[in-house]
Amino acid sequence: MTQMNAVSRVRGVSAFLVRLLAYYVLVTVLMVALVQVFPGFQQMLSLDLQQAAPAARLGEQTLLPPRALSSQLGPLANTAILGALAMLGGLIFAIPVAWTYTETKADEGYEKSVVQMIVMLPLAVGGVVLLVRGELALAFALAGIVAAVRFRTTFKDVKDAVFAFVAIGLGLASGMQAWLLALVMSLVFCMVVIGLWQFEIGEVGVASVVPTGPQTLSQALTPGDPERPIVVGDPLLTAPLANDEMDRIAAVSSRLEQHVRADALREKQKFKHLLLVHAGDVEEAEDRVEDVIDDYAKRWQLVETLPGRDGTQVLEYLIRFKKSAAVGDLLDRLQGDDAIRALELKSMKGLRKLVT
Repeated sequence: MTQMNAVSRVRGVSAFLVRLLAYYVLVTVLMVALVQVFPGFQQMLSLDLQQAAPAARLGEQTLLPPRALSSQLGPLANTAILGALAMLGGLIFAIPVAWTYTETKADEGYEKSVVQMIVMLPLAVGGVVLLVRGELALAFALAGIVAAVRFRTTFKDVKDAVFAFVAIGLGLASGMQAWLLALVMSLVFCMVVIGLWQFEIGEVGVASVVPTGPQTLSQALTPGDPERPIVVGDPLLTAPLANDEMDRIAAVSSRLEQHVRADALREKQKFKHLLLVHAGDVEEAEDRVEDVIDDYAKRWQLVETLPGRDGTQVLEYLIRFKKSAAVGDLLDRLQGDDAIRALELKSMKGLRKLVT
């Protein structure tokens, strides 16, 4: 990551942290104000397991502060307001978790359904917890219903499952009227996630990945993926790199990493392949490639030109192929040009996982 990109990212994180902390401060102030105006709300700021024992039932709980309203409208109003508070609490503390998810996953992309799940799950769990609280038979009945319905999902990223687990925890805390616990859980989780993301803990830079075994140029530039490249043309130009050549790959890899990171910000049509064109005549080869590539690619970009072997230059292209593209035909058409001496085509799936 360049110094300019690093500074821009730090500023973005700082602005997000200010908004996030302002939200928590506002929620805290509102909770304190509620306790001052309605002292009965103090019971909703702590989790007393003995008081929360299965003795209380809906309509019999006296957690609501406005007793005049409860006395006039009776247990039904008390039940309705308790349910609304349990679900509202889950929503209040899930919103910053959803913000944190979208902020920290923006570079690599995320699914809208996961964001919606983080927001909706605490509402459902909070309501269900309030429903089965103190009723063992209802709890077993709910377990049987869930087993029959068989809610199933598969997360592409294990971190998404952690966000879902936290959303369930927030719903449980809200359903038991433990708002202070929900506040602390939400705040601490968001701070830890942001810290891991900001300091890139566990991430590996492309330049620090040491290839094992003989590596062609395309393999060295796209580590992390065992898939072998498609290589055609002069075998001398596409032979595995020597030790002195490998020493020069780090700088090239860092530049390619910056392009892949920038491309990851796109929502759709990200680059998927790296095409290396070993050219004797750079200008003629570039014109030939650009004439042919439009027939096969949705989008493409010439990243840079590198010094190659035997007096050649290597044109480095990032490509997003059309679904109907016949890659073999593309290579055949390019290989037939006198200015192009060899070609390497490699998937960038492993590289994208490493840098985003």
